[in-house]
Amino acid sequence: MKNPAISVLMAVLVCSASNAAEERISLRQVGATGLEGWTEAVGKHSRGEWMNSTLVVRAKNGETKKFRAGYAFIEAWGFMENDRFVVVRSRNAHGPARWEKFDFQSGKLVEEFFRSKDSKIPDWVKPFQGSD
Repeated sequence: MKNPAISVLMAVLVCSASNAAEERISLRQVGATGLEGWTEAVGKHSRGEWMNSTLVVRAKNGETKKFRAGYAFIEAWGFMENDRFVVVRSRNAHGPARWEKFDFQSGKLVEEFFRSKDSKIPDWVKPFQGSD
């Protein structure tokens, strides 16, 4: 592996004494410009499921940014517009999904969408729509 940070992360996961570390990291993706991301769980739901409400994105230079979803469980996420934005679809244990669009450089939330009966789905949500 060329990236030493990835080698270290893989070693930590492989050498973990239990599967707990591996359970807490999921939905890995690599963007068009080489950004890498994954969701990270920091706590468990009362039913015992890991709540992966944090998205971690690392740039090629090693800089890491964290994006906190509005709801407890990130179901899907992805990069948009050549990695300029990250979009997160999350929901709580019950209820509808929430979509959030973050600017990668600033880390700021730039748009969000909640579906209502009569709402028009924005174009940026469509690739991450999923089921509701």
